[in-house]
Amino acid sequence: MRFLASFIMQGRMQAIAVAATALMLSLLFPPLSLLAAAVVALVTLRLGWREGLNTLLAASLAAGLLGAIVLGNFVLPAAYGLLLWLPVWGTALFLRLSRDLGLTLALLTVIGMAGVILVYAVMNDPADFWYQRLQAVFGPVWRQAGADTALWQPQLVTMARYMTGIMAAGMVSSLALSLIWGRWWQALLYNPGGFRQEFLALRLRPSLAWFTFALVGAGDFCRRQAARGAGERRDRAFRPLRVRRRCRPARHPRRPRHARLALWPLHPDGAGAPRFPAAGAGGPERCLVRLARPFFAG
Repeated sequence: MRFLASFIMQGRMQAIAVAATALMLSLLFPPLSLLAAAVVALVTLRLGWREGLNTLLAASLAAGLLGAIVLGNFVLPAAYGLLLWLPVWGTALFLRLSRDLGLTLALLTVIGMAGVILVYAVMNDPADFWYQRLQAVFGPVWRQAGADTALWQPQLVTMARYMTGIMAAGMVSSLALSLIWGRWWQALLYNPGGFRQEFLALRLRPSLAWFTFALVGAGDFCRRQAARGAGERRDRAFRPLRVRRRCRPARHPRRPRHARLALWPLHPDGAGAPRFPAAGAGGPERCLVRLARPFFAG
């Protein structure tokens, strides 16, 4: 690693070559993107913002030219390089000015949280966006494997809810690792043993923990309030149906026709239309009529 760091710092062209090559190879092996970002971090930490900016712009141009030759696409590698190197350049510049690794990592955490909040403020439903993407990627694979849809659909829904946070955490972690890698290279070349002292003295501020705790609590409270509001709207929508069902008059079950015919001889008029006797009818006949009344009703 010392040899590679020495080669990078020999000149701008060497740094551009290593960064652009690592970026292109990261399309095949993604962890190499950390190496490409560490190159920009090292140049910015050692030589300042101007040299770091020139290096990342020239490396993006070189990656675009390599992409046009190898892949037939100039825009994709160049845009990928800018998206990867600009945040690293900014955080490396902040570390160079502040000389506080803990404060820089706290800044990265706050930027990640702000990114999640911005996504939810701009997009109507990020979970639905991620669900469509996950279903397009994993759906055909699981169907080909013969997996039950009732089993993997709820898993996709759960994953989609957390994908925005997962992506933000991945980006912040990549930035932090690249920055630490560049800082280690800088200490390895110009201040041996300095990175060990700085890393052991690293302390994260308690205010960041309290801010994170408050943000998580506010998010959980908003989620509960939204769920409660949805439940109240559902109750208001179904309340008229329940009231009508509760107020519906009770009806006797309709008896089959053969039951009526079986009790027909009990009727005082025989073959005539069913008519019940007056309330003053006497003893056994009144009991038989009471027994037969539900079968003639309805």
